[in-house]
Order: sequence, then structure tokens, then C-alpha cells
Amino acid sequence: MTNEVEGCADLFIPYCDAKEKPFEGQIFCNLQEAEKFYEDYAKVCGFIPRKATINRDDDGVGTFSEGHNHKMVTESSRHFMSSNRQVDEVHQFFIHAGIKANIGPTKTFRIFKEIVGGYDKVGCTSIDFKNYGRDLKVYVAGLDAHMLLETFKDRKELCDGFQYFYDVDEEKQLRRLIWTDKQAVINFKNFGQAVSFDATYNTNRYKMIFTPFTGRDNHGKCVSFGAAIISHEDMDSYAWVLSKFTECVGNAPRVFMTDQDPGLKKAVALVWPETHHSWFSSMYKDRALWIPAYFCDISMSGLFRTTSLSESENSYFKRFLSKFSDLVVLFMNYNSALDSQRDTCQRLNYEDETGVLHILTTMAIEKHASTLYTISIFKEVQEEIVSAFSACMMAKMEGNTFVVDDNVDGEQWRIQDF
Repeated sequence: MTNEVEGCADLFIPYCDAKEKPFEGQIFCNLQEAEKFYEDYAKVCGFIPRKATINRDDDGVGTFSEGHNHKMVTESSRHFMSSNRQVDEVHQFFIHAGIKANIGPTKTFRIFKEIVGGYDKVGCTSIDFKNYGRDLKVYVAGLDAHMLLETFKDRKELCDGFQYFYDVDEEKQLRRLIWTDKQAVINFKNFGQAVSFDATYNTNRYKMIFTPFTGRDNHGKCVSFGAAIISHEDMDSYAWVLSKFTECVGNAPRVFMTDQDPGLKKAVALVWPETHHSWFSSMYKDRALWIPAYFCDISMSGLFRTTSLSESENSYFKRFLSKFSDLVVLFMNYNSALDSQRDTCQRLNYEDETGVLHILTTMAIEKHASTLYTISIFKEVQEEIVSAFSACMMAKMEGNTFVVDDNVDGEQWRIQDF
């Protein structure tokens, strides 16, 4: 509410409670307290305060003039005033959380608005969110690699089992980096006999190559054993990464699946000479490198079918990663992806602990399978068993010959037992 000054149509007096209004002779402990009081008064009334020189009357006594030469901002619009907008610690925390989840500032602002109950309750605008994110990137630029390595250093001191190695070039620029944590190493011990490795392009603003080490867990889901960033796809870089990965997890995998990068092929032969390098995209002449039957003796390898495992994992990480990210943000995004991946594993573990299996056939192999596999894997095996059960049945025995009815083709087969 605004009252016009009597006799002066161009002067407006803001309306507020008397206790919120300054008065002559009012005493403050310091200048900051006085400024804060007047700023609060301005917010309540609907105008933006400005600092200026002090004018005194002939007696040297300060006076307070309430009149303004403009109308006050209406209450419904006051949240747009610069004095009512501030990106405080809560906003900053929320923006950082959005960055970690690869959510842009505009969408982050809309989510925050829903949480607090309206645009007028946010305390700033979407433009303020964008500006803060922009300023944060500017601050990080140039210090990016140093900040990331400092983050790794702190994490190694605070987190049991966190490991990292890095390498710089002649100009002291970061060119290779690899890291793992305690859970990743545990995962490798349990599921790391067969590992998939692929390079993901455009996951950061420096065009460095993000390379996660991936396997399958006992639920058939992707599980990460660690990750690396390299500036060049050459034999030296790959050899360095493979060597450091061995230091992190303790030993080389028995099967290592990649694309047909020639530098990687040489690196595997050099660093992991005993490892089967299975190029699933090889031609028929290289079938011994990729046909699953050649790896039946290796645990977990049967869960791998093609390099689609790496492609699936890369697609998963790309939900969290951005080609515009700096290295610090990339690490934050990677951790968010890892948290999501591990939460899924915990949920599936819970389902194994509490779930009830339904046996669908009378075959002993199905009941036996239910005692061996997790629910996720058992459902896949059960589907095969049920399909086979309905596809063919033994009709009778004639001496040492099994007579089998083929329910698919409607034929009957005789299988002699030797």
C-alpha cells in the first residue's frame, strides 16, 4: 500500500507497521546494524535502497523523509527486487546437487520452486541460478585439474580404500588419471574375471577420453571396477592405464573385452599377456577370440555376449555426464552414477533376501537352479527351462531308445542311449 503525499501528486509514502519504520533520533550500535534495518524497511515497503551522501538541515540535525518520487513495488512482484534476491547457501547446495546429477540450472530452479511452494518463495530467479552456475564454471576454469587432484588427495586421506594415480606431460598438463574405491575393488574380486573396456567420447570440455572398467554382477547388471581419463588413445596411455588398474585391484582379469583399437591391442599384449583379449567385433577368422564356447571354463564370461555391455554402461554414464563438463564436475557426475548403480544392486539384494520364487515345472533342474542363482538371473534361466519343457517331452522308452515328442514342429524323435 502506498499513500500519496497531500498536496504533491508526485511524492509517495510507503505503508508499513510503525515498528518497522525509521525515526529521527534512532540509535544503532554500528553502521552495519543501521544498514540492515533500513534494508529490511525497504523490503517490506517495496523499494530498493541506495547509499548516497548525507544532507543535514541548518542545525546539523539528521531528518527522515518518507516520500518517494515513485510508486512502491506491489507485494506480488517484490520477489523480483534485487534486494529480495540472493543465492544463499541453500540455493548453492541445491545447484551443486543439480550439477552432480547433470541437471541444468533452469530445471534445477523449477524443482526448487516446487519444493518451497512457489516462485515468490524461492528467494531468487532462474537467471540467478544460471549466473551462479556460470560464475562457478569461470572460477573452476584454469584450476580444474589441480582442484580435482586436491579432491582426490583429500578423499584418499579420508576414505579407506580410495586409490588414484595420475601422470602429466612435459608442460605439466594432466594427461592420464585413474581411480578406484574400496567397493570397486571388492566388486572386482567378486565379478572381475571378465572385464569390458570402452572409450566414451565427449564427456568433458577438454575432449579427454573417459574409460570405465565394467563387469556383470550376480544380478546380471553392470558393475564398475574403476575409471580412467586419458588425453590420447595410444599404446603408451593404454599400457599406463592397464598397469595402474592392476595396482588398484590386485591382478589382471582373465578375459578383457574391447573394440579393435590397435594401440589397445598392443597394450593388452604387453601388460596383460595371460589375459584373453576377446574382440567381439572381430571377423570369423578371429572366432577363437569371441565365440562364448571358447570361454566356458571362465567364471562370469558367459554373461557377456557382445561389446554391448560397454555400450550399455557408456549409455548409462552419459545420463550423468556432459561434454561441457569440467573434470571436477565429471568426477561428481561419475559418483552420482556410481551411487545409482550401487543403490540398484542393494535393492536387488534386498529382493533376493525377501522375495519368493515360484517354481513353474516339475523338473528337478528348475528347483536346483532356484538354489543357485539370484532372482534376476533365475528368472532368465527359468524362462529357458519352461520353454524347453513345453517344446519337447519324452513320450516313452523303447528298449534303450528315448521317444521324444517335438511340440514345436509336431514331429517325434528317437534318441538311442548308448
